Amino acid sequence: MHRQNIPVYLDLLKIVAQGLAQIKVVFRPGTAEFKLLKTLIKSPVQRSLNEDADFLASPMIIKYTQLLFLLALSMYKGSHTPMIKQISQKNETIHLIWEGGIKGQLNLGKFDEDYKKFISYYKIKILGSLKLKGFSLALMKKNYDLITDHYLTCSLCKKLIISFLKQEKKVTEILNDENNFDLLFMLISSLPTEQLNAMFIYIQQFFPEKLEIKVEGRKINVLNLWQTSTLDAKYLVEKVKIYYELYLAKDYPIIRHITQSKTKEFLEKTLTNPKIMAETQKNLENLSQNQVDLRMGLYNIIIKQMDRLLKKA
Repeated sequence: MHRQNIPVYLDLLKIVAQGLAQIKVVFRPGTAEFKLLKTLIKSPVQRSLNEDADFLASPMIIKYTQLLFLLALSMYKGSHTPMIKQISQKNETIHLIWEGGIKGQLNLGKFDEDYKKFISYYKIKILGSLKLKGFSLALMKKNYDLITDHYLTCSLCKKLIISFLKQEKKVTEILNDENNFDLLFMLISSLPTEQLNAMFIYIQQFFPEKLEIKVEGRKINVLNLWQTSTLDAKYLVEKVKIYYELYLAKDYPIIRHITQSKTKEFLEKTLTNPKIMAETQKNLENLSQNQVDLRMGLYNIIIKQMDRLLKKA
């Protein structure tokens, strides 16, 4: 598969997994890094890390906090990682493009201007303000809370997938539950390529002819993109990304309603076909193992470590 065809969330999770593997010392009780992190975590939430000499002198702890930010973003507003449009790593530098096209980077292990800009933008996008000055422990604990929420979401999603695979939970139940967006998107991503193309062709006929969406600075006509089938992975990934945007488009309620209602119509009809249903279930099971289990493993590493850090001993 061409490098650009890999979904953003897989790139992000891979970067985090590799990064955590390189700082194992932070997770080992008794090491200087673990003791420092334990001291920091138990400090008052107002403690400013960007003014803390011990923190600033520890590249390992700085890198740990950078990876925490990425992991917190990995499922924020959805499993398809909508806040990050592109992410890559070269040596010890992570390059990313935020939702909206803003570029940023993280130089791992360095608390520099790039990291400060990242934190400021994060606070605006996730917290909605810059009320928390600098890089305080309150912000770090916000990341822990998000990661815990992500784990719980994945755990519920895993249970629902198992229920669906056992045919205990029907497609209509998933479609009618507005809180199961992540499971719905996984279900759609598990459709055979032919049916995924067919869904886009079906939905686009109900859109206005001039419907456009901005993707990475480019305006794309949705009908032109969706009205033809494709086997090209890169092209198909782009279609799916735009589909997510339209499905959750708060600023365009009519387009959102069309996307959601026609998705429901298409899936209810398509998944009555036993062959298509069986292939979709097989793909969903693989997706669960390759995505949900990977996420839960990473989130659990951080959650267990947090428990160890908060122990009194």
